[in-house]
Amino acid sequence: MNVTVNLYTRDGCGLCQHALAMAAEAGVDVTPVDISGSVDLLERYGHSIPVLSTEDQELFWPFSVDDIRSLVAT
Repeated sequence: MNVTVNLYTRDGCGLCQHALAMAAEAGVDVTPVDISGSVDLLERYGHSIPVLSTEDQELFWPFSVDDIRSLVAT
């Protein structure tokens, strides 16, 4: 099964870079989504990034490599 995983982020977010590295360690490809250009995304995720999401689930920081694997396994 191929699951699309978005990483909600913005420039200068060190935790987001860490989350990206964790996703790579988990073997999960993510699509970075910069929330800076969207009022809606800033309101939703502005104080929560990094956030990983699939079509039906969201994983808010803090999370582990195992949490990322579980996100795509369900």
